[in-house]
Amino acid sequence: MTNVMTPPSTESSTVALRRLTIDDSDMYFDAFNTNREHIARYDPRLARSFRTPSSVALSLSDFEATHRQHFGVMEDGQFVGAAALFLSDNRSADIAYWIDQRHTGKRLGSHASRLLINHASTTAGVRRFDAVIAPANIPSIKTVQRLGFTHTATREEDVVYSLDLLK
Repeated sequence: MTNVMTPPSTESSTVALRRLTIDDSDMYFDAFNTNREHIARYDPRLARSFRTPSSVALSLSDFEATHRQHFGVMEDGQFVGAAALFLSDNRSADIAYWIDQRHTGKRLGSHASRLLINHASTTAGVRRFDAVIAPANIPSIKTVQRLGFTHTATREEDVVYSLDLLK
């Protein structure tokens, strides 16, 4: 395990992010595939992705790592979901995450998002974050609202919440 970021403490566990590499492709695919139906309830488009271990490997490849950074959400050292940063050239980034259905309800998405925001702002100077969320994904909408994101757009298939660190 490499690239563990300093985690916030919760009352009973420690949450951290670990940068995923191509060597994590099979593990990621297995966890995603196990949670595919759970993910589909909240984001059907995401659930249709990562159909094979090789599609995960492509996403985690060094070529993609310039603008896409994928992390494992780790609770007490155990992989319990994934988080991603999609960096753009104008000091902004999209954030995304999913949490294993056996670990939901513990605010792991909030912890992971805070870690992503801290990482991107300190290492890449990102000042604006967007979360593109399926409208039916009420838990994620509540998560980003708790983090200070505000609703900035409604599109045909999703809503956008944004956080501007300069405000």
